[in-house]
Amino acid sequence: MNWYEICYHPPIYTGHPFVKILTNLILRKSENTAFRKIGDEYILVPVAAAVADVESIFNLNETGAAIWDKIDGKKSLKEIINEIEEEYEAEGQQLENDVFEFVNEMMEAKLIEA
Repeated sequence: MNWYEICYHPPIYTGHPFVKILTNLILRKSENTAFRKIGDEYILVPVAAAVADVESIFNLNETGAAIWDKIDGKKSLKEIINEIEEEYEAEGQQLENDVFEFVNEMMEAKLIEA
């Protein structure tokens, strides 16, 4: 079971000490990633990816772009979640799950690291 599976199933794992460890992680962006806003779209491209590798290009929604913007190598995952809750006037387990899902996807693509 990976860290995301533990976090993504809150009814079972909310009290799990692993969740607390994860939310204390300090995340940083890979240096080999380009992020651009083009019109209303947010594009994230790993620089090391082959030009024809469309699978490695991420099209982020506004929330994904906000999360990406907050990953600065100084804030913990919990601080990022709190800031997103304040900005979007949203809270609860679903928002936290969405952030965990985004972070997991970016970590699997090696676009961020802890």
